[in-house]
Amino acid sequence: MYPNIMKAYQKINYQHRDQISDIFLASEELKVVKKVQHKHLLNKLKSVIEYDLSDIKNFLQSLLLNQDKIHPVILDFYKSQIKSNLQKYSEHKLQIMIIERHLDKLRTQEKKKNNG
Repeated sequence: MYPNIMKAYQKINYQHRDQISDIFLASEELKVVKKVQHKHLLNKLKSVIEYDLSDIKNFLQSLLLNQDKIHPVILDFYKSQIKSNLQKYSEHKLQIMIIERHLDKLRTQEKKKNNG
C-alpha cells in the first residue's frame, strides 16, 4: 500500500481497533452458527447509535476498509444502526448524503438477495 493510504488506514483502524476485532471474531462465529443464533451474536456487538457524525464517518470507513473480512449480517446490522443514527442530524444534509453514499458501498445480505 502507499504510505498515505497506510497511515489513514492505521489511524482509522486504531480508533476502532477493539470494535473491529470484535466484529472479526463475530464474523467468524456467524460462519459456523445457525441462523437463529445470529441475533444473539449481534446483540453482543458494540452499538453505534450514540456516535456523533465524526465517529460515524470514521467507523464506516473502518467497515469499508475491512468489509471483506466482515460477515454480511454484521454489515447489515451496522448499516441499519448508522441509518437510524443519521436521523438525529437532519441539519447536516450534505454530510448525511456523503455517509449514505458510503453506506451503499457496503456488501450486505440485502445486496446479495437483490443480486442473486
